[in-house]
Amino acid sequence: MQIIYINLDRHHERRARMETLLQGLPHQRLAAVDGKTLASFDQAGQPATSSPLSPFELACLHSHQQAAQLLLNSGAEYVCILEDDVHLGTNFAEFMSDESWIPSLAHVVKLETMFQNLRLGQPVAARDRQLHSLDSRHHGTAGYILSRLGAQQLIMKTQNPQLPLDHILFPDIAEQRSILQISPALVVQDDVLARHLHNPAQIISSIQRAKVKRSMGATLLREASRIAQHIRVALHRARTGIYTMSSAKKVDFE
Repeated sequence: MQIIYINLDRHHERRARMETLLQGLPHQRLAAVDGKTLASFDQAGQPATSSPLSPFELACLHSHQQAAQLLLNSGAEYVCILEDDVHLGTNFAEFMSDESWIPSLAHVVKLETMFQNLRLGQPVAARDRQLHSLDSRHHGTAGYILSRLGAQQLIMKTQNPQLPLDHILFPDIAEQRSILQISPALVVQDDVLARHLHNPAQIISSIQRAKVKRSMGATLLREASRIAQHIRVALHRARTGIYTMSSAKKVDFE
């Protein structure tokens, strides 16, 4: 499986670290879209954009769009997309060297954990780990696998983004069991692991930066999008009884 890691041009040390981590595996670097180049501010210091997303959220989203397009431009069936501040699980390379563990109906496989409570469906064996349908939102986009259809859907759903990428890619509403979570996770971001272990973070994501203060209009638009999504979630759960089919748990990392 091809691996694409996203890395800013100016972060040479992160690039060197990822090259070491991925040595021996087929991989390529994708130059991240820089939030600084997207950020323009008015005289009041507000982002000069009509999008409810910050320039850095937009930069992250555009970088992942480009990674998905690279898969579509190739002849490969799957791609693993990583951000450059990740730790990798003990047998990450084994999973990347053999795609047979991925169910044919799976179009997105989340490899990452944020150590948050999740609603997960019944497990299916995947080598020495398990795959679950992901029945609740799981924040973060630091490590996941896309099929070709998954890549097409990512690009289509992010044409006019009103929410950050992880809210779009891993929504509260399960999508025909095509979004899966691996457990224990194979990927975790450095700052997430640091908080989990109560240690200082050593690496800061190179493609996501601190949020900037939004204008009132952008804030209201973003909140309206969130409320509309919550209503859709509530209606979907009431119609399908999804909580009777899944259990809550935290996904570990090893």
